Amino acid sequence: MTINHRQTGWLNDLHFSRVRELLCHTMARENLICPVFCLMPDHAHFLLGGLDESSDQKRAVKFFRTHWNQTLKIASPPANLQEQAFDHVLTGAERERGAFESVVGYILENPTRAALVESTSEWPYLGSIVAGYPALDPRQDEFYPLFWRIYDRLINDAEVDD
Repeated sequence: MTINHRQTGWLNDLHFSRVRELLCHTMARENLICPVFCLMPDHAHFLLGGLDESSDQKRAVKFFRTHWNQTLKIASPPANLQEQAFDHVLTGAERERGAFESVVGYILENPTRAALVESTSEWPYLGSIVAGYPALDPRQDEFYPLFWRIYDRLINDAEVDD
């Protein structure tokens, strides 16, 4: 999702917290998870995944964009989202674990590719939203084994030790 006219200046710790909270509500409403998201100075990346047949990513994006726009309007300086977001639905091959992890890696590396930081670990405006797991961080070495255990539990209703 891109900020209209690629405007910058709105991204700070408070705005990040507001987006994170909004993502939590969005994921809960539509039974989704967000394995990774990354806010950049003029755009953002969100990877959303459904947990069952009731999950509705299209409705989630509409809800999220509406409420994020309200948050951007009160930012300093005020901003708003570009009318049309770039959406990419993962193909079956991209949903395979190795390919999926490559997509996560691509999103995580955005701040490094933009030369905003030298290492992804330095960028404060990224994370993961999986309800019940507030410390889940896609930058951690153990992220993928833990994420897949949690994901399997959520879709199969099994136990996860974390």
